[in-house]
Amino acid sequence: MSESIETRAAFTLVELLVVIGIIALLVAILLPSLAKARAQAASVKCLSNLRQLGQSAFAYAAENKGAFPLAYWDYNNDGAPDASWDLIIDTGPPRVVRPGILFGWRGGNAVTQCPAYDRSIPGGDEFTGYNYNTSYIGGRFTFGGSDFHPSAKVGQIRAASRKALFGDGEYASGPNKYMRSPLPSADDPASAEVHASGGQGFRHHGATNVVFADGHAQTITIRINDRLPTTGIWSSNALLRILAGKNNGFLSQDNSAYELK
Repeated sequence: MSESIETRAAFTLVELLVVIGIIALLVAILLPSLAKARAQAASVKCLSNLRQLGQSAFAYAAENKGAFPLAYWDYNNDGAPDASWDLIIDTGPPRVVRPGILFGWRGGNAVTQCPAYDRSIPGGDEFTGYNYNTSYIGGRFTFGGSDFHPSAKVGQIRAASRKALFGDGEYASGPNKYMRSPLPSADDPASAEVHASGGQGFRHHGATNVVFADGHAQTITIRINDRLPTTGIWSSNALLRILAGKNNGFLSQDNSAYELK
């Protein structure tokens, strides 16, 4: 009786390298798809956040004679505006984060954090990424009332489906909670530098998310930054540098995406 001994050949070095190469190729193919899926999920979550901010603002207006919440006031009485619609930093000591007008009335602070943006505002405000139409909709009350402009009312906004309420906020130096129109106006005569820093962040694969004054949220792909005229206030290279980069821009070349009429 003879015994047969079966032997199992091991992988050769060449075969192992082939397998490793195939795995590396599959990973290289899948990674961009996974990154795109994550970015799409972040954009969907961002749109949901903005819808909630819009709903809260409308609910606030319904209980306040139709007026939207203020964009800012001088909460700390230190001469610096605080985002009353969002969270207010009481620098202390001790440092305390307090709810602003909109948050004191409804909601939680998590909806003010864009999932695609993780930079904090100087002063430690960790909930960032969105801005509120301060040029025309959100009013302001600062410096002991010396700078007072009431908030707009729901009934004052014409063509509401084309007027921005909240959106992805960003400029070259970081986040900004105050959305500004590209051009100063009688309603918002702030400096050109202030308006330049109130642009939108086109950080969702070159697009930006906005909730409009009729309550619908939308992804916008047309960035106006590179279409601004080089005359008037935009003749300054310094102003254009504030908007420099692929992530910054406006929603219209004039004030038509922001104003009430």
